[in-house]
Amino acid sequence: MANTPSNGASCARRENARQIIVRDIKWVKEAPSLVQRKLIAQTIAWRRHGTSYEGDKPEPAMNPSEGPLRPEDLFCFAVYSTAHAVMRRYRPLLDALGLTYPQYLVMLVLWAEQQETVGGLADRLLLDSSTITPLLKRLESQGLIHRRRNPANERQLIVSLTEAGRALQEKAAEIPAAILCASGTTIPQLSRLRDEMVQIRAAFSASLGPDVPPQEGPEGGERG
Repeated sequence: MANTPSNGASCARRENARQIIVRDIKWVKEAPSLVQRKLIAQTIAWRRHGTSYEGDKPEPAMNPSEGPLRPEDLFCFAVYSTAHAVMRRYRPLLDALGLTYPQYLVMLVLWAEQQETVGGLADRLLLDSSTITPLLKRLESQGLIHRRRNPANERQLIVSLTEAGRALQEKAAEIPAAILCASGTTIPQLSRLRDEMVQIRAAFSASLGPDVPPQEGPEGGERG
């Protein structure tokens, strides 16, 4: 029995669906990490059914036929605009301390650890050497830190706090509470969101490969 046009179209749709499934399985299997496999599986489930593979509440699928894509539809715009809003709230708090946000992050590490190598700071804060070096020079010129060679390894520079740097910790103590209050949420909620963002960041970083240098975030640069 010859295929009618409708039967032919149905066969083509089934074959197309089969090819998509084969491609999706290959996509998941080739992901280099568990985090990426999970994110890819969620993306596939949302695309097919509008739900996550873990049985979460239905999410709207991104369908080009529904109209042109808008900035507010994008995950990346939500991240970018939220980071911008957070930095705007941080700015007056940090201005009172004479710090930029990247400088504040360095001080947080040193307040917790007392000292750290330049390389250790760069790794923890996801900064490259061209960013961390002028940042530390500025903090040193402000009298908040000092740098010295590691006696056990002359190639290493150790960064530690001055008395003024230690004294600044007390002035900064109210910043976390002010940010929490401004967020309109709770510590457990922010902790869960932070953990999810760290997973997503790791997946994106893995997809870029090891040779892509880190970039500063919104308003993350040093003031002149």
